[in-house]
Amino acid sequence: MHEIFPMGFWGTQAIDDVPLSDVADWAACGMTLTVAPHYAPDPERKKKLLALLDECHAHGIRLILSDSRTTWHGAASDPEGYRAKVAEAVADFGSHPAVFGFHLGDEPRHDSFADIKAAAAIQLELAPHLTPYLNHFPGWHVHLPLWGCESFTEWTHEVIPSLGVPLISFDNYTQMNPFGNGEGVDAYYNSLRVFSEAAAVMNVPFWSIVLSVGHFRYRCPNEDDIRWQLYTSVIHGAKGIIWFYYRMMRSHINYRNAPVNELGEKTETWTWLSRQLRLFHKTYGALMMRLTHRASWHLGRAYGGWESWEDGVHTYVKHFTSDHGLHGVISRFTDEKDNEYVAILNNDQKESGMFHLVLNTSVKRIWRICFGGVEHDVATDHWDANYRITEDGNIISGTWLAPGQMEIYRLEIDER
Repeated sequence: MHEIFPMGFWGTQAIDDVPLSDVADWAACGMTLTVAPHYAPDPERKKKLLALLDECHAHGIRLILSDSRTTWHGAASDPEGYRAKVAEAVADFGSHPAVFGFHLGDEPRHDSFADIKAAAAIQLELAPHLTPYLNHFPGWHVHLPLWGCESFTEWTHEVIPSLGVPLISFDNYTQMNPFGNGEGVDAYYNSLRVFSEAAAVMNVPFWSIVLSVGHFRYRCPNEDDIRWQLYTSVIHGAKGIIWFYYRMMRSHINYRNAPVNELGEKTETWTWLSRQLRLFHKTYGALMMRLTHRASWHLGRAYGGWESWEDGVHTYVKHFTSDHGLHGVISRFTDEKDNEYVAILNNDQKESGMFHLVLNTSVKRIWRICFGGVEHDVATDHWDANYRITEDGNIISGTWLAPGQMEIYRLEIDER
């Protein structure tokens, strides 16, 4: 598993439109693995893409190549023709260390599934070191007929696994509906639940595509919104985040305030995005690549079919509460040595508040993951939060959380 958390943006540019100087800005914004500009085979464009790959490698960024030869179209009806095109693309770019894989396509319907199966199999045969990338519609009921499914269980347990793609990705933006629209948040969480379940069934990672540009009814995300989208995905097990999108090439209906606007200027959205992504990498990025998501529960309103928090559902946490009546999320993770981690999150999109954990007596110490990935003993380093031990030996730990803020703790357990 790669040690750097995948963080990127949806590609909206052609290779002709991307100067090499942009790559330094991608890195400064916290991008580590992103969708490449659109590429159609041409000698001059090939030189440009190879130069872009070199620049990305120098900045520690990998690319999903949007090569017109590798989309799924026609792979089933003309497998030898498709194989020849993929072989050309692999020969051109497949050995470059900055290449993560080739983009198969976006939001397929069931009439494309045969092509996708054939395309993924051919790509994995010709380039087993690369990852074919495919993105899906959100997990909404309206999409079940488009997938040819009668239920989400059929989708997660039968259809997605049959496609043969070793990475699951989906996009959902309704969480940025106007404030107060709980149904939009519910739809977002349903997508997270559906695709995390599919990832668990297949034992593959899933990525979440979230919003960084206002359009349609979706509001322009502020810094709280960026934090909220990032950490609500991560606390439910996402192993990669893609932002829709990074650069506005030209004015288009009501799209506005992208991280880089149509004038080529960095906006306040770029500043907010850069700060939150770099803070994430500095604090949690490496750790989250090591942790395995085991379960999540919602405090207050349980969105999208996720289980409600009830005392007793977690082996080591007796109580999880919000002092200010805010919605929250609590998740269980384990690492490669079976160490137990608990993550908590403020699920409110506008308000900050205090949240408390009460741990049972088998937990002897708790270690908070802090800036730099350093563990601090909460008993001696809790700042403006609080910590105490009851007469019965239960640890009580409280902390203030901003909208969408997540905290992760390693539990030191004595099972005697």
